[in-house]
Amino acid sequence: MNKEIHFPKNFWWGAATSGPQSEGTFEKANENGYKVETTDIQPGIIYQDDRVTVEAFPVSHGTLESYGFKFTTPDKVIVISGDTAPLEIVAQKAEGCDILLHEVEYTDGLSAREPKWQKYHQEVHTLSVDLAKIAAKAHPRLLVTYHRIYHMEIQDNTRDVEAEMARRNTAILQEIRDAGYEGAVVNGQDLDVF
Repeated sequence: MNKEIHFPKNFWWGAATSGPQSEGTFEKANENGYKVETTDIQPGIIYQDDRVTVEAFPVSHGTLESYGFKFTTPDKVIVISGDTAPLEIVAQKAEGCDILLHEVEYTDGLSAREPKWQKYHQEVHTLSVDLAKIAAKAHPRLLVTYHRIYHMEIQDNTRDVEAEMARRNTAILQEIRDAGYEGAVVNGQDLDVF
């Protein structure tokens, strides 16, 4: 039975394909490639071998169950904040680490949002000025921002979006420094190696 399936115009296939597909006609790289194995986690050690220990710790992203992660190897400690509001536990887990990767939102850009969105973002994300306080407590050797929230209209065809994002990237780093953080800080980019 070959049944046609129709998807909305804006349906996202990711790396697969786009457009209407016939049921059962997807190419498979192998017989098991589509299967997903999940493991529920709790705070604490979630993985350990002779090279790395991975610890999950709870963070706050509204009503969603969210975790940050601490990776400890024989010679390095890396902490990833996860998607979170500013929390003392992140500073505690990251104390003296080699690299702290932390989400951040552009503080100055937040004022362009409606009051309800300002409230939401302050409750579930970390402003650059708050990240400066976390990093000042944790003293990482390197602070790397990621999941940067710029608070800008990316659909605006009258602006050079790439140039505006670059400007805001620079501004985020300046906000962190102006808020008192004196350590090394960079904006992480895809495929960066530290």
